[in-house]
Amino acid sequence: MLFRSDAGQLPDLILLDLKMPQMDGIAILDAIRAERGLDGIPVVMLTTSGENCDIRESYAHGASAYVVKPMDFKQFREALRTIQAFWTALNRPPRTN
Repeated sequence: MLFRSDAGQLPDLILLDLKMPQMDGIAILDAIRAERGLDGIPVVMLTTSGENCDIRESYAHGASAYVVKPMDFKQFREALRTIQAFWTALNRPPRTN
């Protein structure tokens, strides 16, 4: 089991970086997609790499979107707002019931 909150609630969205210590983003993405109940949660890769091979690999492993992380803090904040607005307000996933 990769993730379960004490409240029993799952996240609406997961932001995931490719480059992390101990376990890279693709390995975590694979674990999320393999876990029943987590497999339908949108996962946005938010990383500094704009390399086509990283983008292709992320989508091949089940990423919902890929965003190159802006280095400027103001632009980074705006990118986070845009991601949040799209996935929580504009996007319409299928109903589970």
